Amino acid sequence: MNYRVLTACSIGLFLAGANTALAAIALPDLASSLHLSDTASAWVAIAYQLPAGAMLLTAGAIGDRWGHRRLYLTGLLLFTAASILCALSWTPLALLGARALQGVAGAVLTPTTMAVVVLAHPELGARSRAIGLWTAGLGLGAAAGPAMGSVLLACVGWRGLFAATAALALAAALFGHRSLPRTAAAAQTRIDPVGQALLALAFGAALFAITSFHHLPPPPGELAGSVALLAAAAVSLRLWLPRKPHGAIALLLPTPLATRAAVALGGALFVVFNAFTYFNAIYLQRSAGLDPLCAGLMMTPSPAGILLVAPTAGRAVARLGPRPVAATGAGAVVVGAFAFAFALTLQRGPGPLQIAAAAVVGIGTGLLNTSVGAVVATTAPPGREGSATGLLASARMLGGAAGVALLSTVLVGGYRRALPHAAAAAGLTQAQLDQALAAAPTVRPVGEALAAPTAAAFNSGLAQAILVCSAVLLITTIATCRYLPGRRC
Repeated sequence: MNYRVLTACSIGLFLAGANTALAAIALPDLASSLHLSDTASAWVAIAYQLPAGAMLLTAGAIGDRWGHRRLYLTGLLLFTAASILCALSWTPLALLGARALQGVAGAVLTPTTMAVVVLAHPELGARSRAIGLWTAGLGLGAAAGPAMGSVLLACVGWRGLFAATAALALAAALFGHRSLPRTAAAAQTRIDPVGQALLALAFGAALFAITSFHHLPPPPGELAGSVALLAAAAVSLRLWLPRKPHGAIALLLPTPLATRAAVALGGALFVVFNAFTYFNAIYLQRSAGLDPLCAGLMMTPSPAGILLVAPTAGRAVARLGPRPVAATGAGAVVVGAFAFAFALTLQRGPGPLQIAAAAVVGIGTGLLNTSVGAVVATTAPPGREGSATGLLASARMLGGAAGVALLSTVLVGGYRRALPHAAAAAGLTQAQLDQALAAAPTVRPVGEALAAPTAAAFNSGLAQAILVCSAVLLITTIATCRYLPGRRC
């Protein structure tokens, strides 16, 4: 295997993997500094993941046309600029705009790095092993992100954290310029900017509709507007795609059944994993009361599980085939998530059960992520590796955005339902209860008398949300795993 190429590509994936964890660990300080609402707090993650997911497919097609090395280096420079803008943000709107620009840059990193790895390893067995090691870059970013972010947050604050991310991206661009071989344009997949915009609009409207349920009943104007926008974008996209049969977006339609199954599983996996990572950081700081450094260290078991199995997962796929490895991975994620939710209901704070459950989630993620990556890579038409890997990466990112939106909505609903019972048990007055209901359950600190009941309500809501997201993965696995190849890959 070409370890120099793997190292250079893993740096970009490290940045993409660390981004969600860095934002999560900084969210309480961000919310306090910029006065973020419940919905705006959720959109700190969604604003990155939505454009990243919507742009990933086109980014892969651009790499096929323009060369993956060139596009990767351009993406790193854009990521540098966007991170600087995040550090300089002075309003919630400015921050969300900078995060969206980060998402566009992040859309470039994943498909281009995987395409370079695939092209550098033409033999199927070596390719599966290389994908397993490449996946470790994602796990390393997610593992190091919380700890690195918590140290930077304690030393230089959230603005310094984003500035450090910019410096790392710039260093990665310089290293990649010296290390990656030049890749020539392979295919002339047409770029479809109109279809791309309609796809992003449809997903954005759907996520906005979900987050509007943070308030029950949801504001009629917001809900009706987002549903109308979603319907208009979906109809327009359906009418537009036949006009561009060779565009990058239209290539979603004729993909093989195994590829579609792998993409669906990849998206469902990140509904759980991204939302789990994001809200675990908030739980550890706001409900469990840990400082950012301790919270960052407590977040490492899950991504460390990815690192643990990444080198062997590729070999297991090459020997056994994707289907049994994917089924094992999905089962581990669901079991780990259910155990974590059960631990939350015990109301004892972070403990061995939660640490073990988080590690099992990470192990399952590493197995399932490697399996679906191998399926997509081996079924890609020659010359369109970027488009195929972009399709999978897009499903992962959009699944992560949907997971954050879904989990935050279920969490807020569960919090508001559970808080009156917890408040009554603690003997709180109606005025104190109203104060707790007015505070965001995810980010804002509350008075000392409210700490115990709000923590209990938060844990109850988070447990419900994790169960809902896990059910999405379980149902998707049952419906699609049979279509994955059982042979060696």
